[in-house]
Amino acid sequence: MRKDYIISISLGQAHERTALALLEVEPSDDVSEIVCSVRHLTRYAPGSGFPDIIADTIKVAEEAKEQLSLTDGAALILEATSVGKPVVDLFKREESTGSLQVSDFEAMLVSAGDTESREYEQGVVYWRVPKRNLASVVQVLLQTSRLKIAPALPEKPALVSELSNFKVKINLAAPVDVLDPWREGAQDDLVFCVAAGCWRALKPRPQIQMPACSVSYYDFG
Repeated sequence: MRKDYIISISLGQAHERTALALLEVEPSDDVSEIVCSVRHLTRYAPGSGFPDIIADTIKVAEEAKEQLSLTDGAALILEATSVGKPVVDLFKREESTGSLQVSDFEAMLVSAGDTESREYEQGVVYWRVPKRNLASVVQVLLQTSRLKIAPALPEKPALVSELSNFKVKINLAAPVDVLDPWREGAQDDLVFCVAAGCWRALKPRPQIQMPACSVSYYDFG
């Protein structure tokens, strides 16, 4: 059976945590049958430098491509809501030079409301995705037993805890949702990281015409 792989990263500011996940995806023409398995998780301490995180991302991509015999490498999606586009540009620079070898490069900015959209800037596809959509994807996968987490992952208990608390507060009297929580109080870096990857796995791939112009080692067994 063919399997796809997604490297998903939720990027935090200096006082926040950044998290990286490698997801194994069992694709299907029927979105209700797609299965996402978390094969690797890294949670970085607050203050970790982006150059170090990028270097680790390059290593994860290389290990995945080699050990999993991926012709084009894993796809990459960056959840960059906290840090913005300048940090995405740092990753894109490595991808453009060939240092970061991935099959697809996209970024995500989480929003309120209920409308998804995409835009292009300097060769990067940016998705604007409502938080409620991420929560819905996670909820559906959990309720249908299609989100699996490798039992040996040290961060599994933290991820399970974050998944149980992941929610979006819907205020029916307001024109937009209230993002609750948004990196305040509870740690939510792991759940945003995994949710972004799962959303990407379940999102139909449009034919996009681009405009001219503490780190653990990886067990892929």
